[in-house]
Amino acid sequence: MSEFEGMAFDSEGFWDQVKRDVPGLELPERVGPADEEQAWETWHGYLVGRDEPTWHFDSRYFGKTMKSCWPRLAEIWISEASGMIEGTAVHGDIRTGQVRVWIGVQIPTNP
Repeated sequence: MSEFEGMAFDSEGFWDQVKRDVPGLELPERVGPADEEQAWETWHGYLVGRDEPTWHFDSRYFGKTMKSCWPRLAEIWISEASGMIEGTAVHGDIRTGQVRVWIGVQIPTNP
């Protein structure tokens, strides 16, 4: 089985792809290392404050809804997530390494 190699985030590539004509999102034309902290604050502020697109689910009820409507799927997701945390998850011929869990960190997801 192959060892898991984590993906590397290309911040320059990310910022180059973000549209600059989005109302409410004020970013410099180029985001360099010196600008990145402010750019992330701007980006997260935009995501939190935007009216659209709307969220497709209310995260307060997501787990309960999944368990009541799709109990078997919820079991699989919980099992897979636990395996990622414990470092025992398998994806194809790759076993993932242990995933670090940060308590209290909110990772915004795109709807």
